[in-house]
Amino acid sequence: LVEAAAATVGFLSAGGGSRVGMVLTGAGRPRVLRATSGRDHVRRLLEEVTRAPARVSPGGTLDDALRAARNAARRHGLVVVISDFLADVDWERSLRVLGARHEFLAVHTADPLDIALPAVGAALLQDPATGEVLELDVDDALAADYRRAADSHRAEVHAALRRCGAPVLALRTDRDWIRDVIDFVGARRQGGLPTGENLVRDLPDDHPTPGGTHR
Repeated sequence: LVEAAAATVGFLSAGGGSRVGMVLTGAGRPRVLRATSGRDHVRRLLEEVTRAPARVSPGGTLDDALRAARNAARRHGLVVVISDFLADVDWERSLRVLGARHEFLAVHTADPLDIALPAVGAALLQDPATGEVLELDVDDALAADYRRAADSHRAEVHAALRRCGAPVLALRTDRDWIRDVIDFVGARRQGGLPTGENLVRDLPDDHPTPGGTHR
């Protein structure tokens, strides 16, 4: 899903003659891939995304990436942040600083299990940052607590993005991302500022809401 979002932005930008660069973060300090033009360059960037380790380590936070982007992008342009935004919301100041020079787009990628856990009983959950594995009994009460915590965190993330003036393109792993992109573009053309609320639209039926009902 991240590759699809990066490809969409990259090829649309390259097709318009703009230079495209990238900051990859997660596994250690951010890697800055310099901006240049051309579709072949975008393909090389996407290969880097494909090879990037799916883990988080010290120095690889979203805030670290935004600081690196500020140093790398000196000229006015569009900054697109593609993230699951699951970590602490400690990046708002860095995003505001970037906003003094650039326009923004936030692409919030999510899996349904980031939003709600079904009450499946015994489950193993792993922290991607530490590698710690927890064995839990996911009953209705725990599933409801998880949903409330996820809702609260997502609201905090989207509120911070709104304060920074960043429209939010919400993409989910179990949905047609092309349709989500089309809906987003349509809303922007009408002058709207999508805020990402549609991230929880049409959840699978087995994901309980905090009130105990099912969507």
